[in-house]
Amino acid sequence: MPTLDATDPAALSGSDDRTAARQRLSTRLLFLIVGIANATWAPLVPLVKDRAGLNEAGLGLLLLTFGIGSLLAMPSAGAAAARLGYRPVLLAGTLALGLALPVLALASGLVPLTGALLLFGAGMGAVDCVMNLQAVAVERAGGRPMMSGFHGLYSLGCILGALIASALLAAGLGAGGSVLLLVGGIAALFAAAWPGILRAERGGGARVPPSRCPGVRCLGSGCSAAWCSSPRARPSTGAPCS
Repeated sequence: MPTLDATDPAALSGSDDRTAARQRLSTRLLFLIVGIANATWAPLVPLVKDRAGLNEAGLGLLLLTFGIGSLLAMPSAGAAAARLGYRPVLLAGTLALGLALPVLALASGLVPLTGALLLFGAGMGAVDCVMNLQAVAVERAGGRPMMSGFHGLYSLGCILGALIASALLAAGLGAGGSVLLLVGGIAALFAAAWPGILRAERGGGARVPPSRCPGVRCLGSGCSAAWCSSPRARPSTGAPCS
């Protein structure tokens, strides 16, 4: 059975400089993707509120589904990454983001909006969890601090996503067209990140001990992601949420 210790440098798929550089680039791109996805959703919040005819309390309950999706996905994402490697989990999470965002941009009914936001939260939670596990493994293999740089790419993604979304909306493209273009950009970035995403080691790979289970660590990231989903949380925090 393929297994992977998320914190063991031996889990990295190669030790040569080219492979290590590819894995570092992949990790940076994953953080950038999450920042862009978060920024793509942020300007949709008031649009969703107006289209669905929600008051403040109703919007708060709707946004709660993001946190529920994240918290449900985090433990299973960590466990799946330990068994299968990071590629399938990150692919599934990114597909969830790409499917949910257009629905959030276009739908007006509560049922599709709730389902899309639940899916978006699950996708964000899964990607956030596993990209942080990869960041830990890449940093340990490199033998030098890298985490602050990775999280800096998340902040850069938030800035770029907000700027691009604002420019597209100001140009009159509309929420649907703007989101589709940003989702296309996310897909291109993920394709570029794919070669450096860590795979499961077969045969001699070590199983993750229960005390070091990635799913447990991912719950912390899930709480952070749920907090960052609230528009009220963003203005009061200057640090990256990822």
